[in-house]
Amino acid sequence: MTQIDAPRASIRPTVDDTAYRTAQHAGAQAPEGPSKLGRKRDHTRDPEILEAALDVLADTGYDGMTIDMVAARAKAGKATLYRRWPSKAHLVLDAVACMKQNQFDVDGLPDTGTLRGDLVAMIKPHTLEDAERKLQIMAGVVSMISRDPGLAEVVNAAIIEPRAAVNRILMQRAQERERSRPTPTSTRSP
Repeated sequence: MTQIDAPRASIRPTVDDTAYRTAQHAGAQAPEGPSKLGRKRDHTRDPEILEAALDVLADTGYDGMTIDMVAARAKAGKATLYRRWPSKAHLVLDAVACMKQNQFDVDGLPDTGTLRGDLVAMIKPHTLEDAERKLQIMAGVVSMISRDPGLAEVVNAAIIEPRAAVNRILMQRAQERERSRPTPTSTRSP
């Protein structure tokens, strides 16, 4: 079997790949290593490309989505996308992970005074269109997982775990609020 005939499983993203790419998009520095020849890659277009990928995913679903469509929407070359993301699955995972990362800014978490209020504020969409778009994007992710169940672990690390971490913060904050409340003193009449 030649390298071309090798199963595509060899390029599946791993948790480390997704975490590395997510860190790159968040502005973290790449690890030092041997320098590559050629022009340094410009990551300033990545947010535009990732947003275009989310738009195409929402419009067409995962099965209908192509790298060509994303490139056209982002006004970028197809080669530019393939240099950054070796497959459609890699691109979708990065786009959704970045979308989720931007949603869960720990400093910007709602603080309504109650756990219920905080959780409702976290899931309440800004607009009906925003809610519909997110639903379509997540349907595309589910379709991607159904095609390749091996991606479930990566999706869990990139999408589900960040949300669970935020929920843990909200619950911890609610527990601290509860502990700091003064306990009512009971006054009984004899």
